[in-house]
Amino acid sequence: MKAINFSLLILVILALLVGVLKAQEANRLAIVISTNDPETAWQALRIANFALSKGDQVTIFLLGKGVTISEIDSDEFDIDEKLESFLDEGGRLIACGTAMKMHQISPSELCPRGGRKDLYRLIWSSDKVLTF
Repeated sequence: MKAINFSLLILVILALLVGVLKAQEANRLAIVISTNDPETAWQALRIANFALSKGDQVTIFLLGKGVTISEIDSDEFDIDEKLESFLDEGGRLIACGTAMKMHQISPSELCPRGGRKDLYRLIWSSDKVLTF
């Protein structure tokens, strides 16, 4: 009887320990931005920066018109500031190579060219995927 109680106690402790360790892991968040609408891009960057501040790993994949995010001109929404903050805080940015070519955007060290394989891997390796 004592052996069963002791075994049960060990299992409960291990389950609690695993739960605590899992709770401490950073979430992997993927955000796909496929718009150049200032307010929508701004909202996407706000949640990305917030997730980074909570310790999550965040990658933004720019798709379609989203590759032009750094060219969005808005007096109302501080896109450039939010994007700079995202990169400064360790966020990762990837842009669709096909869309970059269509919109005549050059890849950079901060925003490398990606493809469908990169997007596929990002989706499957992330805990959550948000689209804007």
